[in-house]
Amino acid sequence: MSISIDWDEISKSKKGVRTIDNKACGVVVSTTGDKIWVVDGAVNLKKYRIPKSKVNFYNGSELILKIPTFLMQEYEY
Repeated sequence: MSISIDWDEISKSKKGVRTIDNKACGVVVSTTGDKIWVVDGAVNLKKYRIPKSKVNFYNGSELILKIPTFLMQEYEY
């Protein structure tokens, strides 16, 4: 099943993001080109710049990534 992803709507709606091992890792705050900008936390913010190619699928409420939690640090900025 192939689902078309409306990146503008995902960033406007601040959709949640989960890793492939089912850990919440923030919300989408913006998309530009081939990147997704994700912010996690309220006090100790973590910011991620993730390639869209790392998205496994979109279930209608969250983006599920192809990567596990321990690799998220590679995308932190």
